[in-house]
Amino acid sequence: MCDAIDKNIPIFGSCLGIQVIAKALGGEVILDNEHRKVGTYFITLNEDGQQDPLFSKFPKTFLTQMGHKCRVSVLPEDAVSLASSDLCPVHAFKLKNKMVYATQFHPELNYHDNVKRLKYYYQNYHHASQEESLEEMLMKFKEDDTNSTLLSDFIMLVAG
Repeated sequence: MCDAIDKNIPIFGSCLGIQVIAKALGGEVILDNEHRKVGTYFITLNEDGQQDPLFSKFPKTFLTQMGHKCRVSVLPEDAVSLASSDLCPVHAFKLKNKMVYATQFHPELNYHDNVKRLKYYYQNYHHASQEESLEEMLMKFKEDDTNSTLLSDFIMLVAG
């Protein structure tokens, strides 16, 4: 990871990707079962996120598809936080002067894909959710495609 970043190779990491990038660059990641998220939830862009070329077209607060138990707790030194939620202080960051972006949420998943993902991994989430039923968990999913262009927008940003 560090070699790719040093060589200025564009990188977009989602979910585990944000955690790998953060750890590789000296940040910290924690297991946070108490605040784990599975479903469709709002995140909020901070001022840097609202002015960022990749995120600036999105509303200040928008829905995203999520499925995580771990999260970044301390950003790497050269990272700029772009978005957060009430229970997850780092939902997106970028590296200063690099084409490296990372999100805790899943821009690669739409509603249907995220529901399939939950059903596939239900036993993992069920255990972590303290007996929450599949039906209860599915109620946390919403059809929303606000961030569906994020990955193609990243490619266009890289292409210039």
